[in-house]
Amino acid sequence: MTTLSELIEVSKGYDAEKRNEVVHGYQMAFGAGLHLTTPTMADLELTDHAWGHLYEKLGPVVFGKGSTRRLPVDYLNALPDEVAAMLLNFHLGKANGHGFLVRTYKNNCRAVLGGRSPILDNTDCLETLQNVLSDPANDYPGSFFTRSNITPDNMLIRQCWINLHKEDPGNHGQLYAGVLMKNSEVGDGRIEVYGFGWNGGCENSTIFGEGISITHQYRTDRAESWLKTQILAAMIKIAGTLPEYAEKLWDAQYRKLPGLAAIIGELAQVHKWDTEFTTKVAAGSAGQETVLGLINGITFAARGEEDLDTQFRWEKLAGAYLMDDSGLFALAEKVAKDETADVIVR
Repeated sequence: MTTLSELIEVSKGYDAEKRNEVVHGYQMAFGAGLHLTTPTMADLELTDHAWGHLYEKLGPVVFGKGSTRRLPVDYLNALPDEVAAMLLNFHLGKANGHGFLVRTYKNNCRAVLGGRSPILDNTDCLETLQNVLSDPANDYPGSFFTRSNITPDNMLIRQCWINLHKEDPGNHGQLYAGVLMKNSEVGDGRIEVYGFGWNGGCENSTIFGEGISITHQYRTDRAESWLKTQILAAMIKIAGTLPEYAEKLWDAQYRKLPGLAAIIGELAQVHKWDTEFTTKVAAGSAGQETVLGLINGITFAARGEEDLDTQFRWEKLAGAYLMDDSGLFALAEKVAKDETADVIVR
């Protein structure tokens, strides 16, 4: 089982290979292979995320101050590298204002942000959380971290607080509830805190509630104290939502969803799931035609996703259906009517 100290060490390991540099546009230059050079770094390869930032930041340079238009991605991608580099360097030379914050990991440029963007890294968040939990009044006896992920760019931390002393009727896994904390170092500009539930039998987790957003601040002693206060306040607020979640989760096993396979098919169209994900949702439901069966299916499929943002999105969707399943029953009614009409036609 992972500890918070271990997560901090993983994050610090990534930090050792990260760099930040604030530069003006004229100090940036693209060369061979569309690799970026700055005054202190050379031959940087931009990630897709960083390219998106750059096209967005250069939009107002080309289309006028205040414009929300981005540079045309398809057009630039279709150009020979040397032509695209020439155009980008021309536009960078025209950029003014507060410059750009170039963030790197190893030899990859992972973000191109505004020059005044505050930096609040994963390690800062984790160490602040450790500081909060060091006070026994803020910790929960028997709490533990599970399925917590750190990457150079993002973190998704799940801390189980409370044993609900109930078992999932499908796989008999012990059910827990706790808090999830999400952070991004590449442009979101905020920490997000949510309630979440975890099934010890299959390790699926469900994110529920509206969540609490904490905007990144510049790193100062005052900001560190402020962040500690904000995280503690978020945790206290999340704790107040756990009883409702526990009740909804327990009731979900009794809320029948006949025709679940067809319902999953309809949801696949609504949420644009591919065939593989849809198949996993069906498999994860384990034949339980209930709201809980569907929740288990979605969270099972989500757990198989490598991208943390994708995991988060689908686990949050599962939580939304758990807390308000009225849309599912409307969909079940539609499916039943469609099947009846099909029988009549035949």
